[in-house]
Amino acid sequence: MVMTQFMARLTAALSLLAMLPETWGQQVAPRPAKAAALSFAVPGLGQRYVNGNQWNRSAAWYVLAETAWWAGLAASEWYRGQSVQHYRTWAVSRAGAQVEGKDRAFFVTIGSYTSSEAFRDESLRNRRWDQLNYVSDPAYHWIWQSDEDLQEYRDLRQDADAWAHRRTLFIAVMTGSRVVSAVNALRAAKRQHGVPLSMALAPGPAGTMKVRVRLTL
Repeated sequence: MVMTQFMARLTAALSLLAMLPETWGQQVAPRPAKAAALSFAVPGLGQRYVNGNQWNRSAAWYVLAETAWWAGLAASEWYRGQSVQHYRTWAVSRAGAQVEGKDRAFFVTIGSYTSSEAFRDESLRNRRWDQLNYVSDPAYHWIWQSDEDLQEYRDLRQDADAWAHRRTLFIAVMTGSRVVSAVNALRAAKRQHGVPLSMALAPGPAGTMKVRVRLTL
C-alpha cells in the first residue's frame, strides 16, 4: 500500500516536471557577451538582441546614430578627396609642378617656397647640404606665378587637412559609440538574467515525496 502510494505520487511529480519548460532551471535571458559583441560590431544590434530581437527605442537610437556617423565619415572623405584634387590641379596650373608620384613632403615643400630655386638658396644659406639633391631633378622643380597663387594653394591644402582631421574625429566617435553601445547592451543583458533555480525529488517518510528547490543568489 505504501509502495503503491509512493509510486503514484512519484508518477504525478514526474508528470508535473515534464510539463515545465525545457529551460526551467537554466538562464533564459540573452547572453551578455553576445549582446556586447553584437553592439560593438553594429551599435544597436545588441540592444535589439536583448529585447527579444525586437526594435526598441534604445536600439533604434544607436542604429540611427551609427548611420549618421557613417554619413558624416563618407562626406568628410569625399570633401577631402575633392580638396586634394583641387590643390594638386592648382599646383600644376599655377606652379608648373609635376605632381604624379609625389609624396606628402613634396606638397608641403612647394607650399613653403615660391620656387624650387628659393628652396635651393635657403638650403645653401642654412647649409642643409642633404636637401640640395631634392630639387636637382627637374621633376621636382616649381615656380609660383604670384604670391596670391601660393596663398591660394596653402588655403586649399589647409582645407584638405581640415577634412582629414574631421575624418579622424568621425572614426574616433564611431569607436567610442561602439564601446558605449557594447557596455549598454552588456548591462541590459545582465539585468534580464533570472535567478537560477533547480528542483529535485526525493522520497519522504511514509511514502511522501520531497521537492527540494535551490535558489542561487
